[in-house]
Amino acid sequence: EYLEKDPRGIKGDPVKGKEIFTKANCIKCHKYGTEGEGIGPDLTTLSKRFKRGEVLESILVPSKVISDQYRSSTIFTVDGRSFTGLAAEQGGMITILLQDGSKSTIKAGDIESRYASLISVMPEKLLDALTREEIADLFVYTESAVPEKK
Repeated sequence: EYLEKDPRGIKGDPVKGKEIFTKANCIKCHKYGTEGEGIGPDLTTLSKRFKRGEVLESILVPSKVISDQYRSSTIFTVDGRSFTGLAAEQGGMITILLQDGSKSTIKAGDIESRYASLISVMPEKLLDALTREEIADLFVYTESAVPEKK
C-alpha cells in the first residue's frame, strides 16, 4: 500500500533509483535498458507487464512463483559438492549462477544428480537494507523511460 499512495508524498527519484539498482544488487542478474546482466528476467518492460504490488511480492517472496525459464537446479557432484542456482550447459561444462551472484563451473560428467529446485535463485530480504525512500526511488527508476541506445 505504501508504494501506491504514501501519505508523506514520497515520489521517488529515478536518478537515485539507478544507484539503488546497483546497491541492492539487482544489476548483478537483471537488465534494465542497457544496464545490468541478462541472467534473470529483463526488467525493462516490467511496469508494462505487472502492477507494483506484484513486483513487490516477487521481490519479497521470490520463491512463490518461479518461471520455468528461471527455475534453479540443485546439482550434486560425484565428489560430494552441491550447488543451487541457475544452470546453463555449454560444451560439456555447466556454469551455475549462485544466489550470491557468483558463478561456479563444473564438468557435466562430474554430476551425480540434478533436481529442479523449489527455491528461487533470487535472494530474499533484498529490500531490508533499503529505506522507504530508496525503495520508492528503485520503483520509479524501473518505471522510467529507458534511455535510447546511441
